Parts: sequence; C-alpha cells; structure tokens
Amino acid sequence: MDPPTSWDSLRKQARKLEAQLDEQMPLYRKVVSKKVDDGTDKDLESGIDELLQQLHQVNSHMQAWVSSGGSEIFSHTLTRHQEILQDLTQVLFSSV
Repeated sequence: MDPPTSWDSLRKQARKLEAQLDEQMPLYRKVVSKKVDDGTDKDLESGIDELLQQLHQVNSHMQAWVSSGGSEIFSHTLTRHQEILQDLTQVLFSSV
C-alpha cells in the first residue's frame, strides 16, 4: 500500500477499511459460532487480519502527519480511528 499524500486521503482510506471490517466481522462471528471447520473461518480471519494491518498502517501514517504539526482536529480524528482499530482488534480476538 503506497502512503497517501494528504490527510483527506488517509482519512478516506481509514474509513474505507473500517467499513470493510464492519461488514466482515459479523460474518466471521457467525462462522466461528457454528464451529464448522471448513476453512471459511481461517479465510475470513486472514482477510480481517490483513485489513487490520492495513488500518494500523494508515493510523501510523496519520500519527506521522499529526506529529509533524497537524492541527488539533487531526489529533482528535486520529484518536477516533485508533479507538476503532483497538475495538475491532478486541472483537476479533474475543471471537476466537
């Protein structure tokens, strides 16, 4: 994933990844709750893990942007995206 060149691009990328994760997490929980070992859960988990890694990377780019003199609103936005990443990661690990 190439580093985005603007704050708006980072924010849009973070929102897109969060939306993809919001779509996949309920499906993953449903598959895991059925306890059927057909590989679907591993495929979903792998895809979700990749999205979480990408979101972490976007958050890191946002952190660098804020650290280089971004405004307070950027800091608040970054904090919110970090909280979402933390929540999604906790949901994934609590489903396993």
